[in-house]
Amino acid sequence: MSPALELLRSTRERSLRTRIDSVRVAADDLLFAPGTEKQAIYWIDQGQIELHWSMQKSTADRVERLGAGDYFGLGFLTHYAYAAIAVTEARIQRLPREAAKSLAEIDARLPQRDAIETQREFAHRREIMIAAGSQPLPQRLATFLGVLSRFNAYEGRDPLLISEDVAGLVVADYLASDIAALRQAMRQLRDLGAIEFAPPHGLRIRDLEFLEYIADAPATMLLNRASKAKTVPPPLPRQD
Repeated sequence: MSPALELLRSTRERSLRTRIDSVRVAADDLLFAPGTEKQAIYWIDQGQIELHWSMQKSTADRVERLGAGDYFGLGFLTHYAYAAIAVTEARIQRLPREAAKSLAEIDARLPQRDAIETQREFAHRREIMIAAGSQPLPQRLATFLGVLSRFNAYEGRDPLLISEDVAGLVVADYLASDIAALRQAMRQLRDLGAIEFAPPHGLRIRDLEFLEYIADAPATMLLNRASKAKTVPPPLPRQD
């Protein structure tokens, strides 16, 4: 039995039931593009689907090919990192993302597939950050912390609390840096008001929206903001 039918039989939430649908796609149809907001979980009933890092269907760009019984469109990011393109005529079931927990209880393939896509997305974000090596380290760190925050939210943890030791060698290597530079970047984000330290190892994100702004802001704007954050206004004259 398909996961859609299992979910229809098991759930009593009308909002979920009304958002389960089956669609037919022709060969070469694009189901979603990179950067599209994730709105559904997909399950292949018939046919084949390929995942590509871009919307150009080429062997060099291909992530993998999937067939009947496979899930895709999972992972922890809020937007797709790849494109999904039909190889053949296919029948696809679209399932609400809110139903992931219920689906995992009735089909062990979903959490297995979710783990694969989560690992792939994390590795993909790392490659993007390293490729942007000219970007200042505080911005690469801001991007990294934003990814950790979304991962925490996806796992049901506090998205603003990063409990891992982010000032160590593992994270420094991940960001193509060293520990001294990494800790300096953390202090810069703290001085900007984006994060605060949470001993013994982790930190707390004070303003997630601002942190994500830092990740994408022009470098000159970031430096100007940092210099202003460190400026201490002179004391007011005494009124004797």
